[in-house]
Amino acid sequence: MPDSDIHPVAPPEPSLLQTFLWILAIVMPAAGAGAGAVVALLADRAEVLDAAVLLRAMGWALAGAWAGGVTWALAWLVGAGRKLLAAGQEATPASREMSALPPLELLPLLAQERAQEREQERAGEAAAMQELAREVRELRAEFLLPPEHLEAKRRERMARRGQELSVACESALAGGRFAEAEGAVRALAEEVPGDARVTEYSQRLQRAREAAREQDVAREVGRARDLMSLGDFAAAEQVALQLCLEHPEDEQARVLLEQARREGKAFAEEQRTRGYREVRQAVERRRWREAVEAARKLLAAYPQSPEARILAGQLPTMEDNARLAEAREMRDRLRDLLARRRYPEALQLAEHLLAHHPDTRAADELRQQLPKLRQRAGERGDGRR
Repeated sequence: MPDSDIHPVAPPEPSLLQTFLWILAIVMPAAGAGAGAVVALLADRAEVLDAAVLLRAMGWALAGAWAGGVTWALAWLVGAGRKLLAAGQEATPASREMSALPPLELLPLLAQERAQEREQERAGEAAAMQELAREVRELRAEFLLPPEHLEAKRRERMARRGQELSVACESALAGGRFAEAEGAVRALAEEVPGDARVTEYSQRLQRAREAAREQDVAREVGRARDLMSLGDFAAAEQVALQLCLEHPEDEQARVLLEQARREGKAFAEEQRTRGYREVRQAVERRRWREAVEAARKLLAAYPQSPEARILAGQLPTMEDNARLAEAREMRDRLRDLLARRRYPEALQLAEHLLAHHPDTRAADELRQQLPKLRQRAGERGDGRR
């Protein structure tokens, strides 16, 4: 875009709020100085003019000057904000400036929307100006009020603030938001000293926390007992331990943790004893595969137990016996198949035995018979075809 097409941004005209603030900034110092002069003049006529009266008159003048300076600063801030807003609205990309205009049929609608926006801006400025005027009136009224009236207004403000904090406390307590309730009680004690509601809310907060703690403990105790009834003592111990960490002063949580550990230990000892007994019974009955399965289960569940250390030394022998027993069972099945002349099935079983139990006596006997078995299985297959 050439430089000739760039137009400087015109500064925005002062708003009603900014103009009102400027007027107040000019009037307030004059009002303060006038009030000080009136105080001094009345004291002089009453022949009571002294240093204290002069200091009071100077105080009025300084208060007016201070209020005028603050109001002038507010007016400057409002103007600066409007300038920044206008600059942001004007600083758009060149592509937006070159974009096509909206259709003609939309122009009335856009104009109506813009008028509504301006109306909302004026309403907002008017409301802000009314609020500021109210605060200024209160400020001026407080400058002119005697001490007893100022004390009455201070008490009124404290009463309003106390009511707000009281409502906040009630809402937080009803919703179980104890941290929020504690903050509201602390603010009530700091901002409204001597309020009797501070003690009441503190006691109610303590009772509510105690009730919530008891409810939490009862719920977790029930959950831990359910887990123990299912035999899951490890999970029950974790629940009890977490409860002790959250409520270290609770005696019921400590008792629950001790119970979970004690009963869990007894349950583990019972399981180990039962598992070891199952292994021994299977060994005595020479049911080697059952013995191996029971021993492996006990070793996996309790690897550090005395029973596990004993079975770890016996497991290789039991596994060898289980393989021999399985090989013998396969040999007996093979003989049965041969007796019934089911040679193809016998050949499959023989090859399986040689693959899985090659170092057994049954495998050694079978190797000598395998060529003849293959011949018969082939003959049987040809005959069927």
